[in-house]
Amino acid sequence: MSQSYMMKRIALLFCLSLFRIYAFAQENVSENIDSLTKALENSGNDTLKVILLNELTNAHWEEVGRKYSEEAARYNAQSILLSKQLGYYKGLGTAFLNKGRHEISATNKYAVATSDLLEGLYNFEKINDSNGISKSFLQLGVVSFILLYYDDAIKNLQQAISFAKDDPNIRATAIYLTAISYSELNRIEEAKTYFARALNDYNLTGNNHGKTECYIYLGKMYLNIDEIDTGMYYLHKAINMIPQESDSAIFGRPFSFLSTAHLKLNNIPEAIRYASISYRLGRKAGDEITIIESVNTLNKAYYLKKDYVNAYLYMKELKEMKDSIFNNSVAQRVAESKSKFMFEKELNDRKLKQEKEEAISNAQIQKQKILQYAFIVGIILLIVLLLVIMNRSRLKQKSAKQLTEAYDNLKATQQQLVQQEKLASLGSLTAGIAHEIKNPLNFVNNFSDLSLELIDEIKIITSEEERNEILDDLKANLNKISLHGKRADNIVKSMLQHSRSGLGEKQLTDVNRICDEFIDLSFHGMRSKESGFNSEKVKSLSPHLPKLNIIPQDFSRVILNLCTNAFYAVKKRTDIEGIDLEKYRPKVEIFTLLKENHIEIVIRDNGTGIPENIREKIFEPFFTTKPTGEGTGLGLSICYDIIQSHGGEITVDSRINEYTQFVISLPV
Repeated sequence: MSQSYMMKRIALLFCLSLFRIYAFAQENVSENIDSLTKALENSGNDTLKVILLNELTNAHWEEVGRKYSEEAARYNAQSILLSKQLGYYKGLGTAFLNKGRHEISATNKYAVATSDLLEGLYNFEKINDSNGISKSFLQLGVVSFILLYYDDAIKNLQQAISFAKDDPNIRATAIYLTAISYSELNRIEEAKTYFARALNDYNLTGNNHGKTECYIYLGKMYLNIDEIDTGMYYLHKAINMIPQESDSAIFGRPFSFLSTAHLKLNNIPEAIRYASISYRLGRKAGDEITIIESVNTLNKAYYLKKDYVNAYLYMKELKEMKDSIFNNSVAQRVAESKSKFMFEKELNDRKLKQEKEEAISNAQIQKQKILQYAFIVGIILLIVLLLVIMNRSRLKQKSAKQLTEAYDNLKATQQQLVQQEKLASLGSLTAGIAHEIKNPLNFVNNFSDLSLELIDEIKIITSEEERNEILDDLKANLNKISLHGKRADNIVKSMLQHSRSGLGEKQLTDVNRICDEFIDLSFHGMRSKESGFNSEKVKSLSPHLPKLNIIPQDFSRVILNLCTNAFYAVKKRTDIEGIDLEKYRPKVEIFTLLKENHIEIVIRDNGTGIPENIREKIFEPFFTTKPTGEGTGLGLSICYDIIQSHGGEITVDSRINEYTQFVISLPV
C-alpha cells in the first residue's frame, strides 16, 4: 500500500474524529430531532426557520454517525433556498458550511466541499461573522490536510486561528491541525510550538479528548525523528487518559504507534503485544486504517520471530482487506507484492544477494549516467544563461530608450492638459468678465455724456453761482468716471493675472477682494453658458482679515474654479427630473473667517452633492464626474496643489442633493 494512500487514510481518520474535539455531543439526538421538527412546523418563512433547518441538518447527521443522510441533505437544501430568498447571509453561510462538512466526511467529494466552504466563507465575510469565518477556514484547512497539501492547510488554519475569537475550541483545533501539518513537513520546532499552544488551549477549555489526541500525535512526531523514548512517553501519556469504555476510532492509534516503535527497537514481544491491542481496538471501533497497520506490524513481527505460520496468516488477512474509502486496486497489488516478497527473500538468500549486487551495479551505472547527463545539462544551461543575459541586456537598453520616450511624451501631455485646464478656466473667466465689465463701462459712458452736456451748459450761463454748481456736478461726474474706470481696470488686470503662465510672485493680497470679484465672475460665466440660469449669491466677508502673502493669480484661479463648480452643481440639481422648482432655490455662499493663526474661506452650495465613495478621489489628477468634453479632471487637482504650495489645506464635506462645502485654510 503506497505511502500517499496510507497518509490520506490517516488524515481522513483523523478528520472524522476531529468533530468530536470541538463540536457539542448530542446525547439525545432523536428527542432533539422531534422537538426541532415540531418547532419547524409552527414556524413561518423567516430567519427562525432557517436556523431550525440548519439545526435539523446537523441533528440528522449526528443520528447516522456523521455518514450520508438523505434527511440531512434535504433540510440543508431547504435552508440554502430559503436563506437566498430572505437574503439571510448568516443562515446561508451556515448551510454551505454544513454542506461542505458533510461532503468531507460522508462522500469524500473534496472539490465539491471546497466550493461549498468558499461559498459559506463568502457569505460570512459579507456580515463580518468572525465565528463563521473561522469555522469555514478550519474546514478548508481540513480538506488540504486530507489531500496532504500541508502548506495550503497551514495558510487556511492560520486564518481560522486569527478569526476564532469567540470559540476557543475552534482555535485550539486549528492550532492542533497546524502542529500536525508542520510535523508532516518535518518542521519540528514550529510543530512543537503549536502542539504546546494546542495543549494550553485544551487545558483552558477542559477538553481531555483534544489533549489526548495532542499527546498521540506528539508521540508520532518524535517517533518519526527517531526520538523513540520521548515518543513512547507521550503515547503512554495518551493511553493513560483514554477511558476504558471508549470506542472512538482514534484511540487505537497510540497502541499502533507503540507497536511500530518496539519493532524499530527489535523488541518483538512488545511489538506483538501492542499490535494485538491496536488490532482489537481497531476491530471494536471499525477503524480500517488501525486494523491495517496492526496486521502489517504483526506480519512483520512474526516474520522476524521466524513464526512463518502466523506471519502468513496476517499477510493473508492484509491481502484480503478492502479499502472502502480510497479503493485502489493498484495499491492493493503493491501491498500483496511486498508481503509475498518478504517470504521469497527469506527462502532464497542466494537470490537476494545476487539481486543486491545487481542493484548496486545498476545504481553505479545509473549514477554515472546521471553525472554525464548532469554535465551535459549544465553546459546547455550555461549557454542558455549566457544567451538570456545577452538578450536581457539588449532588451534592457531598448526598454530604457522606450521608457525615456514614454516619459517625455507623458510629461508633454501633462503640460498640455494643465494648459488646457488653464485655458478652460480662462474661458469661463472671460465670459464672466464680459458681463461684469458692462456695469463700469455703462457708468463711464453715461457720466461722460452727462459731463459733455454740462460743458455745453456752462458755456451759455453767465451767473457765477450757477456756473459753480455745474462745475461741482462736473467734478462729481469725473470722480465717478475715474472710480468705474479703475474698477474696469482691476477686472482686466485680474483676467491678465489669471491667464499668465509660469510662476507668479507672492505679494500682500486682499483675500476678500478676490473672493468678491471672482464669485461674481464665475456667476456671469455660468449665465453666459446657460441661458435662463439664476442663483442666489451670499457673501459674508470678514472685515478683520489681514492681507496674506500669496500669489494672487493662482489664488484667484482656486476661487474661480470652486465657485464655477458650485454654480455647475446647483444648475445640475435644477435639471433633476421631478424636482420641485418652487421649493428649491439655487444658492452659492462664500464666507471668510479669521481664526487664531489662520483664515478660512468657505464655499458652499446646495447642489447635487458628491457621493461618499468618490469623495477621496476628487483631488486626484484627471478624475472628473462631468460628462466627456465638459472637464479635464485637473481643476480640483490644481486647486489642491496651489493651496498646498501656500502652506494651507483644502477639505470637502458633502451630502447628496443637500450641500457641498469646500473649506480653504491658509496660515496668517
